[in-house]
Amino acid sequence: LEFRRVLFRSDWCGPLLSEQGLFVAMKGTYPEPDQKPIPAGWEVKDVQSIDVPFIDEQRHLVSIGKIASNKS
Repeated sequence: LEFRRVLFRSDWCGPLLSEQGLFVAMKGTYPEPDQKPIPAGWEVKDVQSIDVPFIDEQRHLVSIGKIASNKS
């Protein structure tokens, strides 16, 4: 699943997230060789390498969230 597909869904689900809410996606190789930019208003908050039993390939959990607004 490409980031842009995950974030396309953010148009539907994004308004339901709190300011600290996150989308978490399991990815293979990170960063992807042909990774597209993340849409405006969103950023990668965290990336964790994980081991998945019985799979001998790279896997990562990528947390994507809203860019914090600077409210005064």
